[in-house]
Amino acid sequence: MESGFELCFPESEVYSARVNNLCVPSTVLSNFVLKFSNEQMRRFRETCFGHLMELDKISFSGQMVHGLALRRVAGLGVKDIHGLSYAIGSNVVQFSAKVFCLVSGLKFGVEPHITAEDEGVNRLLDAHISNKNHITLQDIEKAFLSAKFGSEDVFKLGMLCFIEFVILGKAPNVRINEEYLHLVHNMEELNNFPWGSISFEQLQDSLLFSPGKRESDENDDEKEKRQRKGKEEVKRKKKLEDKKRKRINRPAWTIKGLSFAFQVWAYELIPELEMAPLRYCKKKDKTELVPRICRWESTDKTPEFRKLNAYIFQSKQHASLRLLRPSALELRQKYWTWGTNFHEEDAPSMGPGVCTDLAEVSSLVQRLGDEIEILHCEKSEQWANFVDFKNATNHGMEVMRLELTALRKMIGHGGGTVVVPSVVKVKRVQREESVCEAQVEDSEMKDEKLDDEEEREDEDEKGGEKVHDVDLLQGCYNI
Repeated sequence: MESGFELCFPESEVYSARVNNLCVPSTVLSNFVLKFSNEQMRRFRETCFGHLMELDKISFSGQMVHGLALRRVAGLGVKDIHGLSYAIGSNVVQFSAKVFCLVSGLKFGVEPHITAEDEGVNRLLDAHISNKNHITLQDIEKAFLSAKFGSEDVFKLGMLCFIEFVILGKAPNVRINEEYLHLVHNMEELNNFPWGSISFEQLQDSLLFSPGKRESDENDDEKEKRQRKGKEEVKRKKKLEDKKRKRINRPAWTIKGLSFAFQVWAYELIPELEMAPLRYCKKKDKTELVPRICRWESTDKTPEFRKLNAYIFQSKQHASLRLLRPSALELRQKYWTWGTNFHEEDAPSMGPGVCTDLAEVSSLVQRLGDEIEILHCEKSEQWANFVDFKNATNHGMEVMRLELTALRKMIGHGGGTVVVPSVVKVKRVQREESVCEAQVEDSEMKDEKLDDEEEREDEDEKGGEKVHDVDLLQGCYNI
């Protein structure tokens, strides 16, 4: 038992494994670029799969999917009814059809009767398929790549490749569903077909039968313990051999269907995946894009199985999860077929001791976070306005100070009427101040020269009077 619930795979048997992902959107979309014309790319964007055009920005993480798959709760959730249940920390959440619809944007419903297009199908097969009795995905892919660029045949074959390789996530050697050949000849029926029901069934089958710890792996652990008792050199060599053998015989399982929806569900549900120190994903935009698979992209950090278990899956601390509930915008989408009903069984059930109103608390926290972000923006704007006002005020005071200085000097030494412009740049005032100082110095020097000349003239006049008196005395004496 784990916190009041039982896991299908006990934590003591948790192991790392390789996940073979059959959903390959990057390969198919790359082929579209090679074979589709611009008009055909536009036509594809207008189909019910058009929103998946940027799915290649999400890197599939086998370790994240495997770690979450091993947290499946025993006895909770029935396949095809309520979905499978998973334990994240002390919380139990359900991966249901409605959740898959919100994430993937694929429609659910009852499979309708498919209108036969025998003439178009026969012509397409005769032109591109040699063995019509056993048509595999490899045959369709080969026919698509060899078809003429921009032709109508290449568009139909490309649509079939996207359905089989991405939406259904099948292996290349598997036979195709020949009914889908008729659908690609009728785009209206194709767009209204319940692809979500088909894809979800494929994905849930894979998750339901994901393997536990194999007996051979336990035997390998026992052998490794016995080898540690040997000599140091022998132990080193054996350890290297064991690592090589384990790398080759590493346990693996295969996931079908639109596997990226399961991974993006984890992005939506677990905030820690986009926060430090993990930062395995990030939102493309602050706006809430629909469907939700369009909101996310992977970062350059590779998810590690050990860190995922330590921080999220096996963490003893309470994880704050974001519940997936349809917004008003999502309720109006064509792919949402449940009306306004979203029952409580679709929401996470909580372990013992956890608040049952976590949805309301999470919503409140999110609103508070948005309000805090708005306040931060307003504070930044106000601070920027204050800094601008302060700089403008300081500049104005400096200009006024320089103007007053210039006025004092010009009035004190220049005389007359002085006209000073109301707005003078600092550099201009400094230049005028230096000119005024130079003029004052010149004026002072001229005044000093005039004073010296007047003193010399006075001395000369006095000297002339003395000489005249002496001459008079000498004349009298001579007489």
